[in-house]
Amino acid sequence: TKWYKNFVSAKYNKLSLSMAKIVAGVEGQIDLFDEAIPLFIHGNIGMGKTHLAQAIAWQLKENDKSKKVVYLSAEKFMYHFVQSVRNNGMMDFKEKMRSIDVLIVDDVQFIAGKEGTQKEFMNSFNRLVEENKQVVLVCDRCPGDLENIDEKLKSRISGGMIVNFKNPDYQDRVSILRAKAQMHEQEICDKVISFLAEKITTNIRDLEGALRKLIAGKILNGDEINIENA
Repeated sequence: TKWYKNFVSAKYNKLSLSMAKIVAGVEGQIDLFDEAIPLFIHGNIGMGKTHLAQAIAWQLKENDKSKKVVYLSAEKFMYHFVQSVRNNGMMDFKEKMRSIDVLIVDDVQFIAGKEGTQKEFMNSFNRLVEENKQVVLVCDRCPGDLENIDEKLKSRISGGMIVNFKNPDYQDRVSILRAKAQMHEQEICDKVISFLAEKITTNIRDLEGALRKLIAGKILNGDEINIENA
């Protein structure tokens, strides 16, 4: 099944999902984006940002196996950078990073305060963008809220497309729960769905966790999925 069919589209993530489809080649470019532009996805923890970023990587590789798609965390980027410095392999590191067709970096906030890493990250970022390569960055906050980040890097990021995973509202949470229940082939009454949507407002991960627990109770213990058990 295609990943975007399992990713519930609601108001809180609609723009992020649309941009992900464009970057992943599922939907065609629109006039505003007639070339590859940096995509910056940000939002609170447990909202599905990493899921979406990994899905972009998988879809791009499925579309073209010859394409060099690299998905890594900012911590992993920093690790490889430090190792290259220690082993006198900076030239190899630079060449590898700049030969990438699509670079997806998760948890960008972790490079804050690391001046050497930031400098090399910005150099690689600039080179890829200038060569019309795709860069996707994932972060837990918007560029303006990043502390100890070089202003030039912030400016470069801000020149791309910034999309925010906003906190889902009640109707979003209801839509997500109904869709997830259907994926698990479970019929769950509206009262239980509404109850969960009202009580769990933290993030999508917690919402899904509660639903899975109810379904597991039914399958493993024969518990009814009702208001009392919810």
